[in-house]
Amino acid sequence: MVLLILFIAACDSAQDPSLDSTLTPDLPQQPQIRSNYPYQSLFALEAFAAENGWTSALHLEAGDLYFASGDLRAAAAHWSAADSSDSVRLRQLAEVYLEMREWSAARDVLRRLHQQSPENLWVNYHLGMLTAPFDPDGAADYLAVARAEPFYEDAAVAVQAALMTGETDGLVSMRVGLALIGAGIWQYAELAFSQAAAIAYPFPEAMAYVALARENQNLASESWMAEALEIGWDSAQVQYIHGLYLRRLNDFDGSLRAFLYAVSLDASNPAMAAELGVAYQLDGQLGRAERWLETAVTLSENDPRFEEMISLLYFTRQITNDDEPTGMIGPVAQNPDALASLAWSYYNIGNPQTAVALLDSALDVTPDNLNAAYYRGLIAVDEGDLSLAETLLTSVAGSDSPFAADAVTQLGVIQAMRLSEGNR
Repeated sequence: MVLLILFIAACDSAQDPSLDSTLTPDLPQQPQIRSNYPYQSLFALEAFAAENGWTSALHLEAGDLYFASGDLRAAAAHWSAADSSDSVRLRQLAEVYLEMREWSAARDVLRRLHQQSPENLWVNYHLGMLTAPFDPDGAADYLAVARAEPFYEDAAVAVQAALMTGETDGLVSMRVGLALIGAGIWQYAELAFSQAAAIAYPFPEAMAYVALARENQNLASESWMAEALEIGWDSAQVQYIHGLYLRRLNDFDGSLRAFLYAVSLDASNPAMAAELGVAYQLDGQLGRAERWLETAVTLSENDPRFEEMISLLYFTRQITNDDEPTGMIGPVAQNPDALASLAWSYYNIGNPQTAVALLDSALDVTPDNLNAAYYRGLIAVDEGDLSLAETLLTSVAGSDSPFAADAVTQLGVIQAMRLSEGNR
C-alpha cells in the first residue's frame, strides 16, 4: 500500500512542471506578424516590445511593417536602431534615406556599405554624387569606380569633368550642379546648388538653379526663385534660369519675356539666344525662332548643341507639314530626349498633334527611351488608350528614371480607371 502511494506521488510530480526544478520558465511568445495587416501587427509588436524590451530582430520587423504601411521615417528609425551589418539591410536603409532626402544619414550608411564592398557600383555612384559638392577628391575616386556601370557612365563622367578643372574654390559645387543638370540628375543637382548658395550667399544664380531643380522634382520652389529674382533681377543668368523655370511651369508667355530680358542683358550668350529661339518656336513664331537659333549657332561657332536645336525646328516643321525644311535634317535631329522635351512643351501649350508626332518619332529612333515613353504614356492616359499607356508607363516604373515614381502613380490611376469601367 505504501509503495502504491509513493508510485502515484511520483507520477503526479512528473506531470507537474512546477515540481520539476530542471525545467526553465516559459519564454514570452512574440506575436504573430502578418505583413498584409501591418497596423494590427505593429500594435501587437510594440506592445510586446514595451513589456519585454526591444531587440535587433524586433526593430527589423517593426521597420519592415512601417515600410509596408508607407511610413518611411519610422521604418528608417527602426532599421537604424537594429544596427544590422547585413549588406541587404544596409542598402535598404540607404535607399530609404535617399528617398527621404536625408543626405547626411544616407552618406553614413553608404560609407558602411563601401567598407564592406569597395567595388560595389551602386554604392560608389551614390557616394560620388553625394560627396561631389563637398569633397571633390573623394568623389572623383568613387565616380572612377561607378562609371564601369553603363547606366551610371554618362553622369559619372560629366561630374568627373566638373571636378577635374584644377580649381579648388568653394564653387566647385556650382560646376557639379551644372554637370548634373546636363545629365538630368535633378536631386543631386539641387544638393550641389544648395551648397553653392550657402557658401557664396547671396548668390542669386545658385538660388535660381535650386528653384529649377526643385521644380523638376515637383517640390516647393517658389521661395527660392523669389529670392533669386529679388537679389539678381538684373542678372542675365538669373533671367535665363527664370525662363527655363517658367517653361517648366507651362507659363510660356512669361518664359518668352524672361528670355527676351536675358538676351537684352547679355546679347553675346549663345545659350540665351537659343532658348529665346525655342520660346519663339513654342509661340508659333517660327521665322523668329529660326533667326535666334541661327544666331546661337553663330555666337557659339557652330556648337553641335545649337545646331541640333535648329535641326529639331526643321524636323518639327517637316513632320507636321507646316513648312518645308530649310536645312538638312541630320542625325542630331533624332535626339530622342530633345524630341521628348520639345514634344511635352507642345502638349502643354495645347498642341497634342505635334506632341504625339514628335514622341512617336523619338520612340521610333529609340524604343526604350524613358523620357519619351513617360510623356507618351501620359498623353495616352488623357486619350483613353489605357493599354498603350500601361505598356509605356510600366517600362518607366521599373527603371531608374526620375519619372519612375510618377509612372507608378499613373499606373495606379490606370488601374482605378479600369475598375471604374468594369463596375459600370
